[in-house]
Amino acid sequence: MSDRLYNLLPAIYRIRDAEHGEPLRALFGIIEEQFEVLERDIGGLYDDWFIETCSEWVVPYIGDLLGVRMLHNVESGGVYSQRAFVANAIRHRRRKGTLLMLEDLARDVSGWSAHAVAFFELLGWTQHLNHLRLDAAPNPNPRSPEVPNPPAVNRVGTVNLRSLDVVDRVDGPFDALSHTVDVRQLGQSDGWHNIRNVGLFLWRLQAYPLTAVEPRRSEVYPDGFHFSPLGSPAPLFTNPERKTDDRRLATEVNVPGPIRPVAFFQQPEAFYGHDTDMSLAVYHGTAADPADLIALEQILCKDLSTWSPPPPGMVAVDVKLGRLAYAPGEAPAEGPTVSYHYGFSADIGGGPYDRRTTLEKAGPGDWEVVVAKEQPDPAPAQWRKNVAAALDDWDPAAQPRAVITIADNGTYNEELTLTLGSGQHLIIQADDRNRPLVRLRDHADFLSVLTLTSGAGEEASLTLNGLLLEGGMEIHAESLGRLEIVHCTLVPGQALDETGGPRHAAAASLLVAPGNAELDVRVEASIVGALRLPEHMAGLTVRDSIIHRPEGESEDPATPRVAIAQDDAGDQPGPVTVLERVKPGPVTVLERVTVLGDVHVRALELASEVVFGQRVVAERRQTGCVRYSYADDLTSITPRRFRCQPDLALENRRKLLQVEVLPAAEQALIRSRVRPDFMSVRYGHPGYGQLSLHAAKEIRTGAEDGAEMGAFQQLKQPQREANLRSRLQEFMPYGLEAGLVFVT
Repeated sequence: MSDRLYNLLPAIYRIRDAEHGEPLRALFGIIEEQFEVLERDIGGLYDDWFIETCSEWVVPYIGDLLGVRMLHNVESGGVYSQRAFVANAIRHRRRKGTLLMLEDLARDVSGWSAHAVAFFELLGWTQHLNHLRLDAAPNPNPRSPEVPNPPAVNRVGTVNLRSLDVVDRVDGPFDALSHTVDVRQLGQSDGWHNIRNVGLFLWRLQAYPLTAVEPRRSEVYPDGFHFSPLGSPAPLFTNPERKTDDRRLATEVNVPGPIRPVAFFQQPEAFYGHDTDMSLAVYHGTAADPADLIALEQILCKDLSTWSPPPPGMVAVDVKLGRLAYAPGEAPAEGPTVSYHYGFSADIGGGPYDRRTTLEKAGPGDWEVVVAKEQPDPAPAQWRKNVAAALDDWDPAAQPRAVITIADNGTYNEELTLTLGSGQHLIIQADDRNRPLVRLRDHADFLSVLTLTSGAGEEASLTLNGLLLEGGMEIHAESLGRLEIVHCTLVPGQALDETGGPRHAAAASLLVAPGNAELDVRVEASIVGALRLPEHMAGLTVRDSIIHRPEGESEDPATPRVAIAQDDAGDQPGPVTVLERVKPGPVTVLERVTVLGDVHVRALELASEVVFGQRVVAERRQTGCVRYSYADDLTSITPRRFRCQPDLALENRRKLLQVEVLPAAEQALIRSRVRPDFMSVRYGHPGYGQLSLHAAKEIRTGAEDGAEMGAFQQLKQPQREANLRSRLQEFMPYGLEAGLVFVT
């Protein structure tokens, strides 16, 4: 509360007021509070006059004044907004029909990075000698304008096999070679090159920046490292540069795609450097200090799939696998440190995105401490170098609530065993836009788990937020009353090997012992492995998340891969091929979840917009509901189902054919078509958990609001695609046809 109004009084009244204990100041303080409310309201009204500053709910109203109407009004919690399209509506109309406008339109309407291509310009034809079209190829590195453009592309010439970069870009969004005519219908991968075709290439994945990360040393080559702190292969992504020149189309540095090795080989300065607009950097030592940046001249683009060492004095980088290597014996004893970008679909699982609304704040009487490798600036009141040290200094008897915040992207090797008493609450969270790795190790430095021992803490709670957890969690009997996992990743299979596969496929991310009858587990916007929960506990609630029980290399394919239950099939005596033999888990609520594995629970209270990749069995079918979800109708045992697949597809087909019962062959055909298909089910892959472009439309648009089922329902991708297609009909020149090509 300020004293703005009080300070406007003449000094004599303030002096007299002070002599009487300042009752007038207290009165003006109350008036000031209401004045500030009114001032904020008036300020908000003023901001709502302008599309740049207005509230999100005002955007459609301003668009209505301009005659801008979308096929779908998409509300996705900040993931997607119509603001850019409304702001540029008049500008788009003035440039209607131009290629540059179509590219900007695609980006503004869909929210995806886009690149437009007029395919007639890539056709080879016999040209008149007086009117040769020798088109200069665009500069692939706008960050270095001093680099000359490649030679002109001759539309009547043959492929220049000496140009490695040009050949590498063939049949991609930045192809510069001439092609023969393709008369097929314009589609995702064919029918492109025709006179009337315009292609809009779209990138659905996002590039997430990680700075000052400790890379994982290779187990195969001691002088080699993985950019990913988990030690798994992962392609490095381009940090997309905002396009500021309206006179040119987007290039590779303007879109969030995997870095092409050839592009990095020919012009590494477009991607490598300390500046925040660069895509990756490698530093000697343990900090991302510009003085320790490895010089560009020492960086060598190289295939490190076999860890072949670089020449002495050089540092090899493999952008395809996310690896770096020194010459034998040249790797620093401490370090190196890297900064890079990785690709993923959405803001789940923790990462460098906005999580401010989910972070906990310490109140009066709480124990608050910041954990970081180096002391933050400005210095906090309490700072420790690891989580274990922060927990050692916590006195729960005096301060029953503790908030531990990790303030960097470091790797923390921790041996954690917690005992929480009744009424004690512990929050371990990453600071906003950070994703630290907590490696759970035992005293012998082997993979371990975070253990909660019995402390009669049935009214205690533990909250994890924003963490990448390597290992698992075990909760002993009578240890906890509430567990919240928010924006975290508990690595499926507990850890990854150098090939990206799970080290312990059957190991649970969360194992709860019987005797926790009051325990309530909540998982929000997270990626977790198998959940081993007893039947008799308060319940399990999962929203906007992926639950994945990975498949091991030596496992029998007939053995159920159980994602949610009390135990795993491997825990039973003898071979288990029937899911019902596995002990069930608790009463469960699932909303917007992708489950990669089998589910066996006591009751499925609610399953809404869920993709069950394998079987699901609920012991109690008389209670609960499954709605707008996919579950195998032949093998799953669920409560009543409403508009689920493939049931709905079978019913619609039966009505269309006007028969009582569909023929068995017809049913088998529909079931084989209407099933989930993913870009990847390997954790660490950029397309992990993302529905394939070839997945059935019934699943891609099967949510209640027409979005996709599963963990990425929040992205509203079908609505965004439909909005773009409807807008293209308005802005495309007559006689031309536009096609959408999804690159990622």
